[in-house]
Amino acid sequence: MAETKNIEDIPHLLRREVEARLLKNLLPALEKAFGKEETHRVLGETIAQCAMEEGLTCAERFGGNSLEKLKNVIDRWRDGNALEITILQQDSRHLAFNVTRCAYAELYEHLGMRDLGTTLSCERDFAFIEGFNAGIRLTREHTLMEGHCCCDFRYDVKDPKNLQEP
Repeated sequence: MAETKNIEDIPHLLRREVEARLLKNLLPALEKAFGKEETHRVLGETIAQCAMEEGLTCAERFGGNSLEKLKNVIDRWRDGNALEITILQQDSRHLAFNVTRCAYAELYEHLGMRDLGTTLSCERDFAFIEGFNAGIRLTREHTLMEGHCCCDFRYDVKDPKNLQEP
């Protein structure tokens, strides 16, 4: 078995599973102590902050923050067949794809946490891209987690001056 040197070496889906299993046991106690609404508000804010930091770290780790580099990050998220993706458009200003199967959604369903899946996974995509490159806009109207036939990811470069390549 290969030696794990840091958290980035752990498959992305496994990282999300560890997080979800911890939260599944922790959330009821937090909800009891602070109320469900406040607990979920703080959880969402905290996950967004972590996702922004992860975006920044990925831009550094992958050597830039262009859409090409973002595609490399997304490929990492696919490790272990975690996502089935159909690329619709890919150039220096646009990256459009649909996710037609998502093991992340399947994981939250399996753990009985589907109601939190959007907070734990889907919403972090917007904060992630803000940290990765605030000059790239993500639009998404549908997710598998919400019962749609696909997740429709559309990334567009708002300001090409924000792209950093080595």
